[in-house]
Amino acid sequence: MSCAQWVLLHVPSFLIVLIIAAVYITLSIIGLYVIRAFHSPAKLKLHNDVAGFIFATLGVTYAVLLSFIVIVTWQNFDEAHKNAAREANYIVSLYHDTRPLPPAFRSELKNNLVTYVDAIIEDEWPIMIKGEQSAQAQQAQDAIWKLYSRYLPTSETQRIFFMESVDKLNDACELRRARLLEAHLAIHPVIYFVLIVGGADHHRLHALLRNGELRPADHHDVTPCGNDRHCLVHGHHTRLPVYRRHQRQGGRFQRSPRNVTQLMMRGEFR
Repeated sequence: MSCAQWVLLHVPSFLIVLIIAAVYITLSIIGLYVIRAFHSPAKLKLHNDVAGFIFATLGVTYAVLLSFIVIVTWQNFDEAHKNAAREANYIVSLYHDTRPLPPAFRSELKNNLVTYVDAIIEDEWPIMIKGEQSAQAQQAQDAIWKLYSRYLPTSETQRIFFMESVDKLNDACELRRARLLEAHLAIHPVIYFVLIVGGADHHRLHALLRNGELRPADHHDVTPCGNDRHCLVHGHHTRLPVYRRHQRQGGRFQRSPRNVTQLMMRGEFR
């Protein structure tokens, strides 16, 4: 049994969801703080236009891949459920089709079918989680085949029911083999690797983006240096008023506060 199968079988589903969410959220926060420790938000904001398109493209690709895996996994589960139900229906039909057959043969066949079903439920079904099959169920199936191979119908009705029973037994055996094969189905390790790496890269790009307003500590402060001139002061963490020329009234400029980033972007800062 693989580690993933053991976890799925022995750990409650809600606990697995909580653990996965906690691990990814913790790693995302740690990665965000590590990146911001080496790259300032002001520097990261300069690359938002380019990084945003890359982030969106990789995000859509990752979402499509994840959706594809979810759909395929659910389809495999649904197919396994249908095969198990069809196998049970064929065995029930075999049990009912014994009515026109001779009493001795009918009694022995019913006992063998009950033994076969008990072996599947009690022995084979629990060990399927390990990817194994039951030797007891296989022996019970072989006993049914031996019983059918020795029987010779004596009437047309018995012949018809016997032929139908053989066809249904073949179908039941085929569905059992499909059920055992489906117990081995799992996501390929390469797909797991792509999902983990894609998720990590997705969080890395998200940490590199700078969203929202710059903090006051991220602004350059501007102080008046004369009547109509201003000087740029670096390294201060207190946000001082920033002025712009608004209109000339009485030979003087009327000034009003404005964000220094907007001034520099529009070329009004001189």
